[in-house]
Amino acid sequence: MENPDNTIYDLIEILYDESSKLKEMGKEIIRTNILGKQENETIENIKNRLVKMLEEFLMQLKKERKLKISKSREKRLIHLLLLSIIDFSKEFPCEREENISFINEIFWSLAGQ
Repeated sequence: MENPDNTIYDLIEILYDESSKLKEMGKEIIRTNILGKQENETIENIKNRLVKMLEEFLMQLKKERKLKISKSREKRLIHLLLLSIIDFSKEFPCEREENISFINEIFWSLAGQ
């Protein structure tokens, strides 16, 4: 079985790289979250699919690692992860490795490792 530490790092890396490529989509996801506007159904669907994917991933990780995360904290962790990835790729575009490592560290510190 693959090391979960590597798996979450790989997932963050993939989402980070895709967010960097699709900057406008990231801006729209953040705008939707901050302003609560759901003007663009496609963006909302993409965001919901990403959240669902992260929920499923975290559920599997909780089983493998026997992590104790409440449902409300789980949702907050997922949104923090997603928004951090999008925001860091925009705010610190030349610091890819540091951003990914930092987000990974935040994830594990909040996930209860």
